[in-house]
Amino acid sequence: MTQGSSKAHKKSKPYIIGVDLGGTKTLTVVATTQGEILLRKKEETPASQGPEVVLAQIQEDIRQVIQLQGIHFEEIQAVGMCAAGFYNHREKVMVKSPNLAGWTHIPLPGILEERIGLPVFVENDANAAAYGEFRLGGGRGKSHVVYITVSTGIGGGIIADGEIFHGSQGYAGEIGHFSLDLNGPQCKCGNRGCLEAISSGTAIARQAAEMLAAGRSSRMPEVAAMDGRRDVTARHVFTAAELGDEAAAEIVDRAIKYLGAGLAGMATLLNTEIFVIGGGVSMSGNSFFQPLQKAFFSRAAGPITENVEIVPAVLGDEAGIVGAVLLAAEEYALGEGGLTE
Repeated sequence: MTQGSSKAHKKSKPYIIGVDLGGTKTLTVVATTQGEILLRKKEETPASQGPEVVLAQIQEDIRQVIQLQGIHFEEIQAVGMCAAGFYNHREKVMVKSPNLAGWTHIPLPGILEERIGLPVFVENDANAAAYGEFRLGGGRGKSHVVYITVSTGIGGGIIADGEIFHGSQGYAGEIGHFSLDLNGPQCKCGNRGCLEAISSGTAIARQAAEMLAAGRSSRMPEVAAMDGRRDVTARHVFTAAELGDEAAAEIVDRAIKYLGAGLAGMATLLNTEIFVIGGGVSMSGNSFFQPLQKAFFSRAAGPITENVEIVPAVLGDEAGIVGAVLLAAEEYALGEGGLTE
C-alpha cells in the first residue's frame, strides 16, 4: 500500500462503535476516534437470559446505531467495549461477571468479531472509565491517575505512566476490596471489613437502616419521605448530615474516614498524582470532598503524598464508554502500527 492510499484508507474509517455492557443497562454509541459521542442507544440488558441472548442483542444494537447514524460499515474502524466483571486482559476472556448470569470464561472479543466482522477491543468497565477520565476528564494532563467510583459498590482503575495498570491477569484496581477492618462488616466478596462494605452507597444505606432499627433518633426517614421514599439511601444520609443530624453525621464521618485511609494507602503504594472520584456518592459535593481530603492527608505518608490531588470525575456515567472508544481507536489505529486492512 502506498503512503497516499494509506492516508486515504485511514480517513475512510473515522468512527468507533462503543458498547457499555452493564447488568441492568446496555449503552451503544457511535463515536469519533477522538472520543466524541455522536449517537446513543440505551436499553435494558436481558442479563438473566444468559450470554447468547445478550450477545445477540449487542449485535443487533450495533447494526441499529450504524443505520441510525447513516454511516457505512466500511467507515467503522473498530468496536470498543467495556463490561463489569473479571476480564482476563491477556487471554481476552470474561472469566466471570457477577451481574450477568452464566458469563463464565466467555471469549467475548472473539465471539463478537466473528459475528459482526469488525475488530473488537474489550476492557473492564472501571479500567475503561479510568482511561476515559485520564484522557478527557478529571485526570487530563496527568500521567499517574487513580480513578475510584463510589456508588452501589466501590471500584477503581489505575493509570501508571499513561497506561492502564492491569496486574498479572487484568484484575488490578479493586480498591473496594481493600480490607481495612479485620472485624468489620461482611462484604459480598466473602471478606470482612472491605472498603466497599463500609464506604459504598449500599454500605451507608445499610448502616442507616441498622441505626434506625436500633431505635436511634434521626431525621433520615423524614428526608427520605420528602423524596417520596420509605427507604433511606446514601443521598438521604448525606442530606440529613448537612441538616445537622447526629446519627447521619456519624455514618458519613465513618465512611469518609475509611475511604480517606484507603486512598492514602493506594497513594503510598503507587505514588499517584491524582485521584479522580466518580459515582453517586461523590455527587454530594463539598460535603463529601472536603472531609475526604482532610481524612486523606491525616493518613498520608509524608512527601510521597503531599502533592496529591483529589478531584471529582468529569465524564459521569459515560466515562467507561468514552475510555473504551479511545482504547479501541488506539489499539486499531490505521497506519500507526495497528490494523491496516
